Amino acid sequence: MTPFLLILVDSLDWAAFGLLAFIFGGLLVAFLLYFRTAFKLGGWKNVKRWAWIALSALTLFAIERILQNWSIDSFKRSITDLIK
Repeated sequence: MTPFLLILVDSLDWAAFGLLAFIFGGLLVAFLLYFRTAFKLGGWKNVKRWAWIALSALTLFAIERILQNWSIDSFKRSITDLIK
């Protein structure tokens, strides 16, 4: 089954998969370094606090991106409705 999958996936797709793995690996290393610094500064209590800060910042970023995309999509729909 593996050779069949290799035939279906183009080399450009493999490059994209590799780039995504590189990005996620970099994010993982960044979080580990972030939490290691928090541990050195104040122990596990500080790591827990900084983890909540990091997760809330990422959540707010994701919500902000969703709202931006939603407003762009609603703007596109309104323009499409005006043209029709």
